[in-house]
Amino acid sequence: MRIKLFRFYRILVLQWKKICATFFLTSAASLLGLAYPLVAKLLIDKAYAHKDIHLFFILIAALGLIFVLASGIGALAGYLGRYLEVKVNFELKRQVFARLQKIPYLELQKYSTGKQLYASVYDIDYAAYLLAHIIPQFLF
Repeated sequence: MRIKLFRFYRILVLQWKKICATFFLTSAASLLGLAYPLVAKLLIDKAYAHKDIHLFFILIAALGLIFVLASGIGALAGYLGRYLEVKVNFELKRQVFARLQKIPYLELQKYSTGKQLYASVYDIDYAAYLLAHIIPQFLF
């Protein structure tokens, strides 16, 4: 079975700015996460070892600021990821239900409506998650 990724590519191209913003925000949050060990090392080696209380409080404040910045950037990246997921989910559902309307009525009556809707909605939700979160991370 051959997967037609170009169909999904058309959906993702419409949101390329938000995908890039999500990537850069996630990268920035990851880089800020690398600052914790550096500041902790300075805190232990310089401030605690030399009993410098002024430097100690400055480094504690720096750790707090880094935490707040990393949390804010991570929350914004999560919001953009969820936004992309909702947009992709909507577009996929629109396309699927447009195709369902073209299926002959007798073909639709072979299966219960609930079964058809459950299967299609579940698969669309999973595909939207895949397209909005996994593929952009894989590409970058």
